[in-house]
This record gives sequence, structure tokens and C-alpha cells, in this order.
Amino acid sequence: MVSSVNIYLRKCLFLLICSALFLCLFLPSLSGQVFFQFEQAHKIKAKKYTEGDKITFRTEQFGEVWLSDKIIQIIPADNALIFYDRITYLDELTYFQYRRPWAQVTGTNLMRFGGSWLIFGGAIEGLRRIEAIDTEYEFGTDTAIIGLSSILSGYLINKLWGRAIKKINSKNRVRIIDVRF
Repeated sequence: MVSSVNIYLRKCLFLLICSALFLCLFLPSLSGQVFFQFEQAHKIKAKKYTEGDKITFRTEQFGEVWLSDKIIQIIPADNALIFYDRITYLDELTYFQYRRPWAQVTGTNLMRFGGSWLIFGGAIEGLRRIEAIDTEYEFGTDTAIIGLSSILSGYLINKLWGRAIKKINSKNRVRIIDVRF
């Protein structure tokens, strides 16, 4: 019969071996990263993007055309971003665009609320008309106004405040941070 101490030691040895294997396999990839960073004056937190993130920007070469692409590779030595079809140097960037999460969440939730309000109001009205439920509720203009105004408000919040466009200058700058060791 195997004692409980022996079983405990086997479990500890198994956990130790699994931990060592995990560290050997995944630690080299965690040794450091390279970030593309957008910084604003008087703001502590910067927006950081890594390889695989999608960014939207304008350059001197393309003028008023917004370019949106996924970062394939970040090269700190040249201050360059490599995309699928181009290499862009940081000093070529003129404008940078990013999404505001609070506007996205608020707008989407308001549109969901408005749609749900209209669907449930319409369902109750339909059930009342076929006499499946007994209620004095009627789908009127007040119900339609609440639902439609919520949908419109959510849409406008998304469109007006969902994106921020910043000009690259002394107050707003981009740089590459290399934290590999």
C-alpha cells in the first residue's frame, strides 16, 4: 500500500516537472516585446500596439487618404512599421486615429436597449391582439419614441465620439519602445 506522503510527493514532483516544462517552452517568447506607442501630452497612459494589431493613420505620401492595416513587424532600429504591402517610417505619419471604448460600449448598449424595447413592445402588442394575454398595454407612439430615440442616440454616440483623430505634433507623438532583454 502506498502511503499518503508518497502520493503527495509524486504530485509535487509532477507539478514541478510541468512548471519547468512550461517555463522552458514559453519563457523565451515572454522575454520582451516591441511596442508601437501613441503618446499624448498631459496623459499618463499611452496607447500601445504590438505586432498583429490593426492601426489607422495618414501619411504625407497618401495625403487625405486614411490607411488601416495590421502591423506585421516593428523594427526599432529603423523606427519603421512593416505592413502587408508597405513599410512606413514613424516620421512619415501625419495623423493617427484610434477607437474610444466608452463610446463604443455606450452606443452599442443604447442601440441594443432600443431594439429590445421595440421588439418586446411589439411582441406584447401582437400577443394582446390575438388575445393570448390579457393586458391593457398598447404599442403607441410613446413606446416607439423611447425605442427609436435610444437607437438614434446610440448610433450618434458611436459616430460622433467613437473615434479620435489626432495630429502628430509636439503634443501627440508616436514612437517605438523596445523592452527586450
